[in-house]
Amino acid sequence: MLMHVDNDFPLFPNFRKLDIDSDKDTYNSFYKQFPIYADFSFGNLFIWINLNNDLKVAQLENGLI
Repeated sequence: MLMHVDNDFPLFPNFRKLDIDSDKDTYNSFYKQFPIYADFSFGNLFIWINLNNDLKVAQLENGLI
């Protein structure tokens, strides 16, 4: 069973910007339950996916989108 995502993330369909300073621990605690996969590391999100500084997150059921 997946753990519940921290309440700091809004419920889908509402999103908010992913913040490199305040969200790192929450994001990493959620994804540490899965096998290591480079594309989902917190650092890779900001280096490759957040090129335009517009990456947003939300909770959906027991997941993070």
